[in-house]
Amino acid sequence: MNANFNESKLHLCLHPKLSNLARSVQNQIQSPMPIVVSSMLTALSTAMQSFVKVRLPIGMTIPSNLYVCTIADSGERKTSTLNLFMKGIRQFDNELSVMNQQIIFSNKSKQTVWDLRYSELMKKLKKAINQNDAGNIDVYSTKLRELESEKPTEEQISRIVFDDATIEALTFQLGQSKVGGLYVTTEAGSVLKNMTTKHTSLLNTLWDGEKIHVDRQSGSYDVDNILSCSFSVQPDLFTEAIVKKENMIRGSGLLARMLVCYPQSTQGFRSISESFTNFDLEDFNIVN
Repeated sequence: MNANFNESKLHLCLHPKLSNLARSVQNQIQSPMPIVVSSMLTALSTAMQSFVKVRLPIGMTIPSNLYVCTIADSGERKTSTLNLFMKGIRQFDNELSVMNQQIIFSNKSKQTVWDLRYSELMKKLKKAINQNDAGNIDVYSTKLRELESEKPTEEQISRIVFDDATIEALTFQLGQSKVGGLYVTTEAGSVLKNMTTKHTSLLNTLWDGEKIHVDRQSGSYDVDNILSCSFSVQPDLFTEAIVKKENMIRGSGLLARMLVCYPQSTQGFRSISESFTNFDLEDFNIVN
């Protein structure tokens, strides 16, 4: 979406309610329409990606997540526009954070009780071994095996929005979550400039909706989750990143997976037009 974005044909691209909402938001905040639409699509893909897949005319089924890259100077209201559409998602993410604290506390409590039971049985087993008490050795060995089968597993926590995380931290935390996530970075110039083959491979695989297995010295884990991305970058920083990492960003196919938004600036210009109220922003952000 660039300077030639035809706002008069907006209704052909979006549902009438969404088209009216885009016009209403653009009228209120005065950010370029491509930024409004890309922000709306980011929020929609984040909300739907875990539940909706798209069937292509050729029969293939693909995820509904999006990688959106917004290229615009500081002051074009990139962040403020996205925040308008992300209000409901961030509210839900805050509610998940409260639930996560309860889950973490529950996990620790269950593990503490299990550790105490295990410790007591080990003491009894060691005493039986020292006394060469064959009967109790068998009894406590059996109880230990039963207790091992009852060892509590940590209930997964859920998180949706990951702000300015490293790619490594993003994949790890996404792997711990039960729901799909949104990677939001307002420092995309730095992220893109420091891309490695490993990073682009991870992001490409997540965009494709495929499972990732990550091996670390501290332990391996799987990422079987879906991801949307919102990259915000200033034009000169984007150009610098492309020049420095063209093979990484373009050659790897990462740029081809992005819906790029590079609108004409509206700084220093404000228009007054009719208000569109057919579909309220509060309805868009409602949390059920």
